Amino acid sequence: MKSLDMFLIWVYLAAATVVEVFLFYTYAGDVLVNYAISVLALSKAIFIFAFYMHIRYEQRSLKIFSIIPLFFLLALLAGMFASLGH
Repeated sequence: MKSLDMFLIWVYLAAATVVEVFLFYTYAGDVLVNYAISVLALSKAIFIFAFYMHIRYEQRSLKIFSIIPLFFLLALLAGMFASLGH
C-alpha cells in the first residue's frame, strides 16, 4: 500500500472524528445526530479493519469469516436505536 493512501485514510479518520465530536457537543441528544455519529463510527471501524489490519489484501475466505461479527454489531446497533425512543 502506498504511503499516500495511508495518509489519506488517516486524514479521513481524523476528519470523521472531528465531525463526530462537533456533532456530539453541538447537537447532543438529537436522534438524527445519533444515527450520523453511529454511521461515522462504523465507517471508521471498517476503514481501520480493512486497511490498518490488512484484511483488504487477504484471501476471500478469511474476509468472509472476519465479516461475520459485523452482523452481530448491526443487531446490537438496531437494538440500541430501538430503545432510544423509550
